[in-house]
Amino acid sequence: MDEIPELTEEQRIKLRTARAAAAAMFTDPDPDSREAAWRQFHQVGAVYAETRDSLQVPDDAGEYAGQIASILRRIPPGWGRWIGCDAGWHPLICELDSVLAQTDPHYELHQCKEKFGRLAYYAHSENNRSFDGPFRQAIQAAEDRSCSICELCGDPGRLHETCPMGEPGRFVKTLCTTCAATAGHRGRSYTPVKGR
Repeated sequence: MDEIPELTEEQRIKLRTARAAAAAMFTDPDPDSREAAWRQFHQVGAVYAETRDSLQVPDDAGEYAGQIASILRRIPPGWGRWIGCDAGWHPLICELDSVLAQTDPHYELHQCKEKFGRLAYYAHSENNRSFDGPFRQAIQAAEDRSCSICELCGDPGRLHETCPMGEPGRFVKTLCTTCAATAGHRGRSYTPVKGR
């Protein structure tokens, strides 16, 4: 297997800056600040293409850093070797990878991210093509479990939103009461989704 490069410190700084600018473009209430964030993002945003195939273990991976690096090595070139969710789901992702590796040690991961407040784990197995087989069942079970685990801290959680469905700027995230109440997430204020 070819050696997969890790990020340099300079690339890590550029990525953090690009992510912070991207978040500010959508959350900062001041139009001038959003415009400045847009310009900053475009200055450092090219780092995404430059680092796409490098291992991008999250800074907050902690004790899961080694396992997450192994998971990222499952991603083929060109897909981007990062995960798009926060630390509260790291144990869930690592557990899922262990289960899937027992079914197919050579499975490929294409994406691992938060989507509509739940885990989305897009993986492919040559040995397990059935949509109702153990490989897909394990993924479905983990995605379902993510709906009751705070994505930020890993405590029990539920779906929260920034504003009611149908309104512009709506974001959803599975959060515990504490994480939802402590200044929201990335500058957004969250409330529990009604009826869930």
